[in-house]
Amino acid sequence: IVVFTDVDPLRQCSSCEVEPALTVTALQDTINALYGTRAGGQARSWDLSSYSMADLAYFLGERPPAGPQLTLADPEDIEGALDGATWVIFNLLSANEGRYGSDALRLLLDREPDQLQDKHVVAFAFDVPYELDATDLSKLDLFYALYGPEPSFVNAAARLDKYPNAITASAIAPLEMRYF
Repeated sequence: IVVFTDVDPLRQCSSCEVEPALTVTALQDTINALYGTRAGGQARSWDLSSYSMADLAYFLGERPPAGPQLTLADPEDIEGALDGATWVIFNLLSANEGRYGSDALRLLLDREPDQLQDKHVVAFAFDVPYELDATDLSKLDLFYALYGPEPSFVNAAARLDKYPNAITASAIAPLEMRYF
């Protein structure tokens, strides 16, 4: 399972530190806590990898912005993770032209759709779910709109009844949309 997460640094108040709305490993950590080796062993941590949407944009050839240096994964790591994945999960926030990588899923669907061929592709919208059009949605297996990046929503994403151990390839409809 490869997870790509849109990381949007937010400041809750003027004196608060900047923190991401979602951490890169939020879903992976939650899956490990709920289903990992210490919780029944349905998920193995070594079968999960997490990257930011900025990492994905860099893999797709997008130039990082000038300014503060971003720490980005090596494109070969992304390629290896995608090649070995049977599930690819995208944790989305609202796209923002000023935030590098926030449009990486659309770029992937437009430029490199073969990277997702023969994979189960799931997207969780942790904000308003209006970023993807009908063509984009038709390239996903499952799309869930959760409307919030708080831990309870990440926990709900990890617990959804259509998760890898509970689904077979023949059970996936071309697209299933659920709103919570």
